[in-house]
Amino acid sequence: MSNLKVVLVEINRLPKHACENISRLTEMFPDLDIVLLTDSLTAKKNPKIQQKCQVVSISPELDPRLMSLSRFQNSRDTFWIYTTQRLFVLCEYHLRNPSLSLLHIESDVILMQNFPFDKFTKIDKLLWGNYSLTHDVASLIYLPTIQLTKVLYKKMLEHLEKDWHHSDMTLLRAVAKELGENHEYLPSIPNESSRLINSLESWPAEFIASQSRLFDNFQGVFDHQIVGMYLDGLNPRMTYGLRETLFDKTIETGESFVDPREVKFLLNDQLNIVDDQLHYPLYSIHMHSKNLELFKNKSKVLVKRISDANAKSKNLKFDNTIFWELVVSNIRRGMLLRWSKHLIKFFLQRTLPKRK
Repeated sequence: MSNLKVVLVEINRLPKHACENISRLTEMFPDLDIVLLTDSLTAKKNPKIQQKCQVVSISPELDPRLMSLSRFQNSRDTFWIYTTQRLFVLCEYHLRNPSLSLLHIESDVILMQNFPFDKFTKIDKLLWGNYSLTHDVASLIYLPTIQLTKVLYKKMLEHLEKDWHHSDMTLLRAVAKELGENHEYLPSIPNESSRLINSLESWPAEFIASQSRLFDNFQGVFDHQIVGMYLDGLNPRMTYGLRETLFDKTIETGESFVDPREVKFLLNDQLNIVDDQLHYPLYSIHMHSKNLELFKNKSKVLVKRISDANAKSKNLKFDNTIFWELVVSNIRRGMLLRWSKHLIKFFLQRTLPKRK
């Protein structure tokens, strides 16, 4: 596949869904050149992963440049550092391997069998996805040349020096606005009249156009965040063990640009979206739920989720194992009381009738 490498980044962890996804990728695309950037201690916990991809060791240390992030300062949660740090780790790997083109895939993004790797290599721009007017998504990032990676790296540092309130999503959005012709968005819609556009919000015409500009190049779309959330819900660690499909809260608030509720899904040899009279492929799904069953090739659960979505049939389950893992984790961190208050508030909001 030319000089294209697929890169996954996991700092200070190697979750099960990442390992499952790598296995899925190697089974579906045996010729794919896959690199996992991770710290050596994490890689040692799963030595079999080295049989399926190239493992490149990185430092597990917190990036001192990111220690001032306000989200980290307010919560002391290293999640906010690592999600941004991986962007720099990705660029730094490219700087050490300047002849390559890189396609970064988040560990919870599954690719379809017809994923258009060859079409990426014909584009000489930085590519990634969008979620809203204020947030971009690092679910897929394409770095075509070392020259453009240097520009991206420099601009990310400049924006962090000016604003420590950034997350990885707002940082990418701020940088995208300055990159001009050096950047395009991976298409999330086929055209400006698509039923995938969230009609509960007004979107600037140029913004809508940017989300479909490369559709003719790819002849399909990518899910950057909301389709996977809609099909299988949020990560149950964020919802106290509750697994709820057809998640649409951020659609109802108008936050998400994409609204998958008004289209149908068709799964045969490939996954298609039926958008009025237009049928086109959905090449990737961002599975925020981290449901391991969905990372299996030819997953029966994915078939069920698509069928349920078409029928508007919501599925609700409680994951007892994850709930108790959260309890133990918060006991160890000394956060059980605070966590319990949020737990009670969460379930009260779900059970109490809404005020009219």
